[in-house]
Amino acid sequence: MSLHYVIDGYNVINHPSYNRIPKLSKDYQKALLEFITVNKLCGSPRNRITVVFDGFPAVSDSGLKVTEASIIFSEQDSADSVIKRLVEDSRQPKNIQVISDDRELCLSVRLSGGCVLGVEEFISRKQKVLDKKKTYLSSAEIKPELNRIEILKINQELERKWLK
Repeated sequence: MSLHYVIDGYNVINHPSYNRIPKLSKDYQKALLEFITVNKLCGSPRNRITVVFDGFPAVSDSGLKVTEASIIFSEQDSADSVIKRLVEDSRQPKNIQVISDDRELCLSVRLSGGCVLGVEEFISRKQKVLDKKKTYLSSAEIKPELNRIEILKINQELERKWLK
């Protein structure tokens, strides 16, 4: 079962946690998409990503191509209304994960059967993944060194059991 992540673009871009992170690109929309895809914040590559921005695309955004995510500009509507429609029109709203801190939007998504994840929690996924890797590596690295006598005893026992 793959998930569909619908991200309120400007809500994430204007969040204080996101603003503390160094960006790869100066174009804030492209930087957001790179941040999401490079850090694999949406998990499996089978999960779909849709980023919704308010307004019209700028002329410079015409070259904005990211294969991992689809980008929607709300044009005359608000991004919130586009996101609400995406959830309401979905056949499986429970598989939609909306990323936003907008209370009205979050309530509407939940009432439509979708799931909501706050921006802070979404952004902090990167740190959680790094912490898990660090814990795994540190527990794997803790192994006592064997001296020559212990190695010899282990080898002799293995020979007795396996080489009869």
